[in-house]
Amino acid sequence: MGRIDPRRGGSMIYVIMLMTMFVILSTGFLYMSRYSLEAVLQNRSYMEAQAAAKMIHQSYCLDVSNGSSVAMNRIWEEFEEDCLSLAGRRGAEELTEALEALEYRANGYGETGDLAVEMVLTARPARGEATVDTQVTRHGYTFRLGAEIRFDDAEGEVLIIPLPQEDEQGEDGAQDEGEPDSGLESDEVAPDSGLESDEVAPDSGLESDEVAPDSVPESDAEPTDNAPAPDAEDPQAAVPDSLHFNMQGLGVYRYYEGGRSR
Repeated sequence: MGRIDPRRGGSMIYVIMLMTMFVILSTGFLYMSRYSLEAVLQNRSYMEAQAAAKMIHQSYCLDVSNGSSVAMNRIWEEFEEDCLSLAGRRGAEELTEALEALEYRANGYGETGDLAVEMVLTARPARGEATVDTQVTRHGYTFRLGAEIRFDDAEGEVLIIPLPQEDEQGEDGAQDEGEPDSGLESDEVAPDSGLESDEVAPDSGLESDEVAPDSVPESDAEPTDNAPAPDAEDPQAAVPDSLHFNMQGLGVYRYYEGGRSR
């Protein structure tokens, strides 16, 4: 029986240890690759959900600003009805304060597949302001987004609310009544005048072609610096005959984001 060489057994053990280490490292690499792939997919789902939430939110906010939102148009119609109902009972300043206190809200919810969207539109038309709060849930992620909108487009559509003019009604009534105490018709002359139509008062001392020495012709008279302009009006005394409200904005004033939850 031959003698066993101890060096051959050592080489075999070395080979077995190398193979064991290779299997362990390969298994660990596979697990690491699996976890990395799951993290990439999870991150991708998060990015897709975030992009979808921002797109939905920004699109709706732009519709509210440019007048394409159905909910905002209904709010404007309701606001116009409230304006017309309050305009006949209050003055301009009191009406403005009452309208600025009005606040309107519209809620909306939609769901399809793994996407759920909830929106809350809060508008204060008299102040020209609106806010949009949006909550989007997709792929297990929930995003809360908000935006502030200002209706500051002076060239866009305008809502005009006429105000009642009490002064004009009073003047019309006075013109219709006339002067009841005159007691004279158009062709009559006051009996106490003592002058006929062709007579001249004896104390005047002037004939029809003469001019008083102290009088100045109107064409040569020079206006003084302190004389008010004939057509000038006091701007503080001017009363507005209507209220104007801008119904469109130049865009979204500000976006802001809330927290997210899994």
